[in-house]
Amino acid sequence: MRPYRAFPIGKPKKSENFMYGWYYKSFTTGKSFIIEDLTNHPMRFTKVKDGFREVDPATVGQQIGQQDINKREIYEGDIAKLTENTYGETELPINCVVKWNDKGFYQLWRNGLIHWTIWKEDYYHNRGYRKGLEIIGNIFENKDLLNDNKKSP
Repeated sequence: MRPYRAFPIGKPKKSENFMYGWYYKSFTTGKSFIIEDLTNHPMRFTKVKDGFREVDPATVGQQIGQQDINKREIYEGDIAKLTENTYGETELPINCVVKWNDKGFYQLWRNGLIHWTIWKEDYYHNRGYRKGLEIIGNIFENKDLLNDNKKSP
């Protein structure tokens, strides 16, 4: 299982405040939590222990299981700069948001449209999906990075 990240309730939305760990949503209260230490998982204990932090559910994003060109883990809600597509054709740099598709894979979105699918490594796609993909921010603190999309085709 891939870990999640989110911002704790009451903290500014800045990268250094992201909580990383396992996501848990309480069925009784509806509150969302990140569990930093898996030994504190709610199925093992009857009361909340250290390691649980209530988080803003709108900021929860799962790691997608891939890395960018700088070997940085990619999460939902990241803003990616794309300079080369799957087939190695160079494009003008564009900035996209990493989003989960309910059909079971991640895609890069810009201006409300799907621009690129992030494939898992396999024989057919031969790792080409990672060429030119660099994480440059996230939608919570760097929304201004998406404004440049209007300039690109």
